Amino acid sequence: MTATIRWAGGEHEFKLTIGDLRALQEKTGRGPEEILSRLAARTWHVDEAIETVRLGLIGGGMPREDAKRIVNLVVDRDPLVEFRLTAFEVLSRLLYPQEADEPEKPKAPETRPDDGTSAPSTEADS
Repeated sequence: MTATIRWAGGEHEFKLTIGDLRALQEKTGRGPEEILSRLAARTWHVDEAIETVRLGLIGGGMPREDAKRIVNLVVDRDPLVEFRLTAFEVLSRLLYPQEADEPEKPKAPETRPDDGTSAPSTEADS
């Protein structure tokens, strides 16, 4: 599953495969749920946020060098809190996908009895 997210670096596809999550865990010493909790509690470390965004971009299909370049550009240009917000959105949307992130399933057509009767009237008798 991917998520399209607009952030300080533009609008990009993000995805975290099991390999990406393992790399994130190895680089930070923390699992994805722990990082998500730390981001929410505002007790995060810089690399937890930066690596989440970088690995999410790579997982979403961006070449490694491009992901590194855009992350470094945003780190140098914008407040680091941007990474906290983006990393939180990446982890929360990819770990806990919402129905809005999933394609809409077709609804079954409404069926009516084929016995020649009509639906009861909703008008009140006078």
